[in-house]
Amino acid sequence: MPWGWGRVVLEQVEFPYEIVYPPAIDAGDLIKKYDVLILPDGVSFGRPNARAGARVNPEDVPPEYRDRVGNLTAAKTIPELQEFLNAGGTILAIGSATDIGIQLQLPIANALLDSAGRALPRNRFYGPGSILSMRVDTTAALAQGLRPVTDFYYDNAPAFRLLPAAEARGIRRVVWIDGPTPLRSGWAWGQR
Repeated sequence: MPWGWGRVVLEQVEFPYEIVYPPAIDAGDLIKKYDVLILPDGVSFGRPNARAGARVNPEDVPPEYRDRVGNLTAAKTIPELQEFLNAGGTILAIGSATDIGIQLQLPIANALLDSAGRALPRNRFYGPGSILSMRVDTTAALAQGLRPVTDFYYDNAPAFRLLPAAEARGIRRVVWIDGPTPLRSGWAWGQR
């Protein structure tokens, strides 16, 4: 569903796009075909996806659709995406797909961990479909046209903080929570 909404937005602004399936990503040479890859919420690299169901036998798929059958994996896909980035490509990851930053060993850390490094339990942090006010770096190309403080929809997505090495690698934040009370609508629970 998130990618369906993403496609609606791209179509409304008449932005051309192509759906790229795992075999095409794993084949490489992405920079020759694409400037930007958008990884929607739900993308994972080799972790079982409960929503995906049973593995598909390519022989059961009509020949004209077999080039769509496959899985993104850490072993094969991540190196191709790293090569794409190194060649000047851009990857926009949304929701759970932001795990690619950890997979690519970017200088980021999960911001939703307790002091012992464990994921915060729901009784300490929970944001099911809330509108949060966030600060935006409007000088970033990705944020062009946004206001310096903008409301965003948040639904229990990952959140990251930059590590000290980020600046040296040219990595900067574009959107961040800039205060103790970002909730604008809905409800969310957070406790340090």
